[in-house]
Amino acid sequence: MEPLILLIMIADGMTCNVFTEMILYQTCRHTLVINKTKCDIFHTNTSSNDAQLLQEIVQPQTSYIIMTKSLFENIFPTLLTLFVGPWSDKHGRKPFLVLGCFVPTCKYTILSILSCFDVNPWMFLLSSIPSAFLDCGLVLATNCYVSDITEPDKRATRLTYLQLSAKIGLVIGLLIGPMIFEKIGYMFLFIIATILTSLALFYTIVLVPESHRHYCNTNRMCIRHVKCSITFLRYEDLAYVWANLFRSFSWYCTPFNPVSDVSIDPGKRFRQSVFIGNTR
Repeated sequence: MEPLILLIMIADGMTCNVFTEMILYQTCRHTLVINKTKCDIFHTNTSSNDAQLLQEIVQPQTSYIIMTKSLFENIFPTLLTLFVGPWSDKHGRKPFLVLGCFVPTCKYTILSILSCFDVNPWMFLLSSIPSAFLDCGLVLATNCYVSDITEPDKRATRLTYLQLSAKIGLVIGLLIGPMIFEKIGYMFLFIIATILTSLALFYTIVLVPESHRHYCNTNRMCIRHVKCSITFLRYEDLAYVWANLFRSFSWYCTPFNPVSDVSIDPGKRFRQSVFIGNTR
């Protein structure tokens, strides 16, 4: 997981500030009636008084575009994130990891194309469409994956490495992004970001195995514990029900067989399944 997060965060750090500056520059070129060449001052001398005055003129329009972009990328994905946990429990973690790498790849591909043309700054919102409808939380998916593949005593250390990779990648991206832009411009910057996210996508598809079977497979269906707790609620006291529910959400599920012999007392069968194990 660490290489994946490192590549994604380098790409994000490279483009975040440059993308904001590109919106400001294109807003200047498309909203001002004056000579468009005056907007080049944003690339040559941003600290000058002329650049500051020009920025005050275009800043309101730029803020509307950035606010719309933020709302577009966060409202629906926030709601979608609520279902990542249940869906990944059923379908596995890897599809969400692949989706989390596919979204930024599409985003930077669109920006690479748009940066080749002198487009209206509102057109940059097209790059937010993949994030708006497909972004379901790469960070959450990676945390779930790491929790699946690590032992309880090593989980905190592995999650620390994951967060460290994210921070290092972001710092590297923030440092090299402006330098790459000054050397080769917007288009090649976004192309490099596209390559990095494509490598992360390839790494996820080819080298990252599915982790869901590590703790729950077809022979060990954790949800059966929950169903059994509800079924035997009238036979057992709350202590046994709580014990069964606790096992259903533990990291390591043990096999559980539903009651198949009606001649056996359901309460006895339930106690045996919770405290002894499989009674088949």
